[in-house]
Amino acid sequence: MDVYTIDREIGKLDGIKVALVGDLANGRTVRSLAYLLAKYQDVKIYFVSPDVVKMKVIELTRRPPPPPQKRKIIIINKY
Repeated sequence: MDVYTIDREIGKLDGIKVALVGDLANGRTVRSLAYLLAKYQDVKIYFVSPDVVKMKVIELTRRPPPPPQKRKIIIINKY
């Protein structure tokens, strides 16, 4: 809902600056919003909170998918 509201009010999501303020350690909404906003281009996110309730650092970069695993196919013939 937050992303929809930002898009509706500002008119874009790429290239925005957002400050997330408050209890960042215990807020699920803040973590979800930061994760989703990180998917857009050139978004800057500022986390503002006292040390007691600051968010733990998490990696939001995209990782390449693992290489496909080779599968063995076993054919069983029943006569």
